[in-house]
Amino acid sequence: MRRLFIVGQTVAVAPVVWLSATGTEKVVVFLFGCATGAVIVGLTVAWLSLEGTKRKPFWPPFTTAMFALAVVATVIVTAWPLRLSFVLSRPSLERLALAVHEGRRLAAPVRVGLFVVNQAEMSPRGVVCLWTGLAPSGRTGFVQSNANFMPLNLWSSIQLDEQWHLVAED
Repeated sequence: MRRLFIVGQTVAVAPVVWLSATGTEKVVVFLFGCATGAVIVGLTVAWLSLEGTKRKPFWPPFTTAMFALAVVATVIVTAWPLRLSFVLSRPSLERLALAVHEGRRLAAPVRVGLFVVNQAEMSPRGVVCLWTGLAPSGRTGFVQSNANFMPLNLWSSIQLDEQWHLVAED
């Protein structure tokens, strides 16, 4: 039963880490993280009610639950899976941004590092946009722009470094 509990915690955390790592918009990651936190708490309460009365030490599974909650919280607050994916993919993103800046056309979709870019364009104000999501409600993707100059109608933005942002348009 203890192994099943630990596997359940891992299965609950993995999608939150994956959503962040793939560049999903931060509000979606936040909401999914909150739901995952509720699942972790629910699993922990269920485990304590079923196994807690059998005189076995409850610290290992309880520690696993606390660790799972900590992972979800750090994903929500710092977006570390996204930042790690970005660091690993940055050289490829830079090459594609340079090609777009030079006016080359992109045969979309194209894998760029760990991300899939569905559309690449240069905005009228000279900002390179590498769109990973093309939802009708607004595009999501990587924008190469100065932190003080963002000529887009933004819903949300995560500054990844001095040049790059993950943005979601309104």
